[in-house]
Amino acid sequence: MHLKSRFVLLFCTLLVCAVLAQTSFFSRTAEQSLSLLFNLRGPLPTSQSIIIIGIDEESIEKIGPWPFPRQLHAKVLERLIQARVVGFDLLFTAGDSDMTLLKKKGVPAVMAVASDYRGLLLAPDVSKNPWIRLGHVETELGRDGIVRQVEPVKNKFSSLAFVMAGMKPEDVMAPHKRRLINFYGPEFTFLYLSFYDVLHGDFPLDFFADRYVFVGSRALALGDAHNIPFSRHYPVPGVEIQATILNNLLDSSFLKSSNTYTWLGGGILLLVLAFIWPRKSELKNFLLNLGCIGGVGILSLSLFHKDIFFDPVVPVFILVFGYILHLGMLWMTITRRVFHEVQGLNIQLEEGVKTFLEVVPVPGALTDRLQHMGLKERRISGILGGIGLDRYTNRLQQCIHALSLQNSFVRHLLSTEAPPMVFWTKESGKVVIANARFLKLWEMLREGSSTPPDLEAFHHLLANNMIEEPGAQQGNVDPEIHQRKMLNRLPFSDGESVQDIVLRGSGHRIYLRVVYHEVDDAALGLEGIIASFTDVTEIRELERLKGEVMNIVSHELKLPLTTIMGYGEMLAESVEGVEKGYAIEVSRQAKRLARMIEDFLDIARIENGKYTVNNFPFNLLDVVNDGIAVAQGSAMAKDITITTRFPGKVSPLLGDEALMTQVVINLLDNAIKFSPNGTTVHVELFEFEDIFELIVADEGKGVADVEKERIFEKFTRGEAETHGSGFGLGLNFVRKVVHSHNGLIWVGDGEKGGAVFHVKLPRRTDRSEERETAGRSL
Repeated sequence: MHLKSRFVLLFCTLLVCAVLAQTSFFSRTAEQSLSLLFNLRGPLPTSQSIIIIGIDEESIEKIGPWPFPRQLHAKVLERLIQARVVGFDLLFTAGDSDMTLLKKKGVPAVMAVASDYRGLLLAPDVSKNPWIRLGHVETELGRDGIVRQVEPVKNKFSSLAFVMAGMKPEDVMAPHKRRLINFYGPEFTFLYLSFYDVLHGDFPLDFFADRYVFVGSRALALGDAHNIPFSRHYPVPGVEIQATILNNLLDSSFLKSSNTYTWLGGGILLLVLAFIWPRKSELKNFLLNLGCIGGVGILSLSLFHKDIFFDPVVPVFILVFGYILHLGMLWMTITRRVFHEVQGLNIQLEEGVKTFLEVVPVPGALTDRLQHMGLKERRISGILGGIGLDRYTNRLQQCIHALSLQNSFVRHLLSTEAPPMVFWTKESGKVVIANARFLKLWEMLREGSSTPPDLEAFHHLLANNMIEEPGAQQGNVDPEIHQRKMLNRLPFSDGESVQDIVLRGSGHRIYLRVVYHEVDDAALGLEGIIASFTDVTEIRELERLKGEVMNIVSHELKLPLTTIMGYGEMLAESVEGVEKGYAIEVSRQAKRLARMIEDFLDIARIENGKYTVNNFPFNLLDVVNDGIAVAQGSAMAKDITITTRFPGKVSPLLGDEALMTQVVINLLDNAIKFSPNGTTVHVELFEFEDIFELIVADEGKGVADVEKERIFEKFTRGEAETHGSGFGLGLNFVRKVVHSHNGLIWVGDGEKGGAVFHVKLPRRTDRSEERETAGRSL
């Protein structure tokens, strides 16, 4: 779906939301969301400075019917002499003479006012009683009869709770803007005292000291009760709602509405998803939408804990309606596309039938059916259509000839230029095509059978030990299991997998490397595997000869060299003069040859995977110091000083301590070997957040740029050092060991000349390496 349709989707969704916003739809859903958020958040602690004295059933039973005499309220007010303010959530309509009874020095009193169903104000006459203040007790009922908000100023009177907080109408900001009440819990959340108990002095005077005290009805029979979002079993007395409003004022915890951000968040969410939906499958879109809805809910609840009401219905409605509209537009697009495809196919069908009528005679019954399709009948002359049928046959022959040429060319190419190749289908395992070189190979293996093998026959041959994977034991290959592996479990990387196999037939053995290519053409509905075979017998023979050479070197040369070194040292100690020099030189050259053999064997073992590299923690600083201790003798012989720069302590490194020690020794020997007498070799070790870095620098001639990569190859040394000792194996060994530890090594130039070797090793392995065993083979 192109960009234009995305903007149409956005416009239509926002237009529908704008229309619904003019109705009560979103206000009704907001009320339900608010109630749900209150219950999800749960109750909160209330202020202990607010007390409610309730006129309950016990008070009415013991004192008498309501209304109580004004003298009783005056007596209660005497018990509240130390209160900060007393608010009567009761409607007094008597004259001024009765109001004078409520005058108590130091106790400010607030009386309630309200409007009746006719809009008339019900309020006591306090024109001659300046110590009495008035406050309205009217709250707003939602469409479902639940109290959720209050208007601070109404009929020129502040709300009773606002007046008790000391706020006059002119002190209230946005006086007619309704406030969302932040309720603290279900009914009877605040501290309630019985009017009768207070009247009879059951509580000391200082109990009410500096507290806000409400006096109001608690008995359900008095009718002053309302439902709130927390209501469960009983309505909440109106006086408790006033106490909640006062608590909100004291804590500055009125709910803050975020309508602007709600709509803005919904619009941004739709804008982002509108460009994601077309790129994902319906299942992914469904999970994505569920995740977004859950995220909106979590965000709304989190903000509600911070006294912010973020209505989740608006963004969720925008998301759901937008997605439904997206599906509708997608369905319309697909339908339109299918219609155009059917229309195009219909045109092609008509043209094809017309061409068919022009070249092929049609029986009468078929002619009638074609006429119903709106196609005109063509006059056909001759018994068999004459030249029309001949032209049609010629066209078919030309097509068949062209296909035959293409097939012959492909077969010739595959037979003469390509290696043995075969193509099996994945579903049935049947051979689709096999070139002549593969058939010849198969004929040789089966001693005369030239039938191309399907996968089942191929794997039966494997089970009979004529084809076996490297390391497979005779008689242990299950054809069915191997076939499943071939079809479904080959580790294809970019559609390709490589496998080495051994074929034994007619008394000889052939080593082949098989490259499997996965074919998956959805347009043709074709799935299969192409296998190409390359003869690697010569390479395997060379590897075998290499192994034999290693055996000869390790067994046949080391023993004579050991003998020569031993006798050479003994001879050097027993003779004097020129003969002593000859003996020392013999011993030195024998040691040099032995060192070369050890380096050669170590490198060969690493290359063949026969050298196990341990993976244990060790102290790299100790390893470097051990290497320096070994190299000190060679350095002293040339009057070379080895300087160090190490940290006091380093973290453990996972790896092979013995191999890393040899790496340090080889680097130091190399630096000492190519440094002039009386110079300095610098060794530095640094530990960073992720890596260790080892630096070995000398003051020799350095390494030319063209040789900086070549010196790490086997039997390679710098061109300027052809007369030095060594065979060019030490640095090759160093690089292989560093690479086996997932590290890097390179050589640079020093500031004052000389070569600087840098080795970087990761401080710790990744998770996949940590799951490996303690050792691994290279």
